[in-house]
Amino acid sequence: MSKRPVGARRCIVCRGFFDKKVMLRLCHDREGLVIIDKDGTAGGKGSYICKSSSCIKKAQKKRIPDRIFKRSLDRDFYDGLTGVLDNEG
Repeated sequence: MSKRPVGARRCIVCRGFFDKKVMLRLCHDREGLVIIDKDGTAGGKGSYICKSSSCIKKAQKKRIPDRIFKRSLDRDFYDGLTGVLDNEG
């Protein structure tokens, strides 16, 4: 079993370890909606995804966040994911 680097988080899509500063955090907000935590300060349990177009496209195609958070996420959520990627470049 490999040890993860200190401060690294695992991408829910490619399963690679990366520094959390270069990843997107997905989490529940206070109302129970799944949000993109852009600044990483929202409370609660979250998951991380790479800011790579391939991981975001695969997450959308296979609906991986739906399975992680055990709920059906709407198109606006996935549009927000691709929007974050568009704003980065």
